[in-house]
Amino acid sequence: MYGVLIALHILLTVSWLGVDAGVFIGSHMIRNRAYPPDARFVVSRLMGYLDLGPRLSVPLLFAVGLNLAYLGTWASVPVGVVIGMWLVAVVWCAAILYTFVLQHRLEAVGKLSPGEHAWLRTYRRVDLWARWIWVACIVGALLGGVVGLAVFKTTWLSLKVALFGVVILVGNGLRLMPGTSSMALMAEIHRQGSTPEREDALYRRLSLTHPIVLTMYACVVASVFLGVLKPG
Repeated sequence: MYGVLIALHILLTVSWLGVDAGVFIGSHMIRNRAYPPDARFVVSRLMGYLDLGPRLSVPLLFAVGLNLAYLGTWASVPVGVVIGMWLVAVVWCAAILYTFVLQHRLEAVGKLSPGEHAWLRTYRRVDLWARWIWVACIVGALLGGVVGLAVFKTTWLSLKVALFGVVILVGNGLRLMPGTSSMALMAEIHRQGSTPEREDALYRRLSLTHPIVLTMYACVVASVFLGVLKPG
C-alpha cells in the first residue's frame, strides 16, 4: 500500500505541475492577437481540459500525502481523519467534474438551465469557503507545534504542508480576482467578435494571473524537493 501511494503521489504531482505548464503556455497564446479568435478559442478550450488535471490532483494529492504521513508515522493523526480526507477528496473531485462539464457547455453554447446556473454559483461559493477552511486547518495544525501539540513530527513535512497552504491561499486570491475569467473572456471574443476593449481585458486578466501561477509552481517544486530530500 505504501509503495502504491508513493507512485500515486508522484503521478498526481506530475499531473498538477506538468499538465498545468501546458495551461500556462496556452495562456500566452490566447492573448496573442496575431492568432485569429477562432484558433485562440480552440486553445482556450484545450486549456480548460488540461486544467482539469491540476484541479483534480490538488484534493487527491493532499489525501495521499496525509495517508503517507500516517503510514510513515510522520504525523499524529487518527485514522478517521485520513479516511475522512479521502471521502472529502472523492466527493470534491466528483463536484469538480460536474462543474467542468457545465462550465464548458456554458462557454461553448453560452447558456445553461436555471438549475445548472444555480449549481455553478453554489459550487463556486462552497469551493471557495472550503479552501479557506482548508487553509485554517493547515495553519492550526502547524501552530499546534508551538504549544506542544505537534501534528507533523518532522521539519520537512511541516514546511511541505506550509507550502501546500500557500498554494491554496494564492489560489483563493486568483478566484477572488475581480473581473471575468480569461477563458470566459476568450469565449466572449469568440462569440461576439474581437474588440480592443475585450482584447485589453483578456490581456490584463492574464497579466495579473501569471505571477500568481508562477508562485504556485515555485511552491510545488520546493515541496517536491522537501519530500525527496527530507531535511530535518
